[in-house]
This record gives sequence, C-alpha cells and structure tokens, in this order.
Amino acid sequence: LSAYILSLALFQLGLERYDGFLNIPGHSLIPTILFWARKAQESELLPIKGEATELISMIETKEKSHCANCRKEAEGSSFKRCVRCLGAWY
Repeated sequence: LSAYILSLALFQLGLERYDGFLNIPGHSLIPTILFWARKAQESELLPIKGEATELISMIETKEKSHCANCRKEAEGSSFKRCVRCLGAWY
C-alpha cells in the first residue's frame, strides 16, 4: 500500500512541479515512480495491484511515444527502452 501511495505522490508532485512534463533529462521522476509502482504490483491487495498496473501503463503509454531527449514523437514504430532505468525511451 505504501509503495503505491509513494508512486502516486511522486507522480502528482512531478506534474505540479514541472507543469505536466515528467521526463526532464537528469531530473526525471519516471524511473522512481515506475520502480515503486512495480513494487506495489507485488502486493497481495488486488485493488492496489490493479491501480498500480493502471498507473504503470498510463505512464509507459504516454512516455514511449516521445524521445526522452528531444521529445520528438515516434513515427510508426516505438522507441527503444533504456535497459538501465526502464523509464526512458529514445
């Protein structure tokens, strides 16, 4: 439960602090948000597991359509995923 609350709080904090732009190179909250949301998915509570899954899919769907560096939109195919943080696409 606390992992999901932390991931959601970080998501909302990032939206407020950076005017809806979460993927700032060097300051991105996305890897941390995804880490804690994935930890929440391991929870035994089904409502929390479902909400964490929705949060992960929402962030990944939104962010993988843009380059993490230049914010250029993907044309046709999606970008490659960073193997280290699993939160950036290029």
